[in-house]
This record gives sequence, structure tokens and C-alpha cells, in this order.
Amino acid sequence: MVSAESGIGWIPFVLETLDYEYTMMDMANRQQSLPHLPSYYFNRNIRCCTSVAENLAPKLLVDSIGADRILFETDFPHPNCLHQEVQAHIDDRYGALEESSRDQILTMNAARLYKLDS
Repeated sequence: MVSAESGIGWIPFVLETLDYEYTMMDMANRQQSLPHLPSYYFNRNIRCCTSVAENLAPKLLVDSIGADRILFETDFPHPNCLHQEVQAHIDDRYGALEESSRDQILTMNAARLYKLDS
């Protein structure tokens, strides 16, 4: 599943909270519902798109979310889409990341997910 047009800034907070609440449940309820923490299922099944408006999240949260779970989003063809100075935007948000992480986010993750690389 892909979470589009929602950004990535919320992910660490939500997963942290879900995992915390889950661990607070009594053991009998946990074993009957899910054998793993909620973050396990999220990480295994959900990919997320960075929002055009996000400035800090791509710079600060890639390591905690995982570069393999993030897709670059331009929001085209909406009126507020990223259509001017795209390279400057990419350099600003992703320029400090390792090249392998940048490549995953900008191209490889989408190609793999949508089977565009075969």
C-alpha cells in the first residue's frame, strides 16, 4: 500500500505511539491480536510519499523511516505541484543524504514497487 499526498513527518510519531500502546496491552490480548508490534506491519506493507511542502521531514526522518520506504512525490498535476526549480528543490531536501538513499527515494523505490525496472 502507498500513502500518497500525506507526507512522512507523521510516521515516527504514529508508529512510536502505536507500539507504545500495544506494549501496554495485557499479554493475552496482544497474543490474540498481533504477534508483532504495529510498526513491523507498517514497515512491511506500507510505503509513503514525501510531500512537496515538507522541508524538514526529508532532511531529518529518512533514517528513522528507512529510505527504502519513501517515494518522491511532485503532486502533479495539482496547481500546487512541484513544477518549477525541481532540481533546486531536490538538492535542498535530499542533497545531504547518502547517494544510495537519494537514489532509492527519487527513483528506485517507485520503479521497484510499480515494476518499472523489469
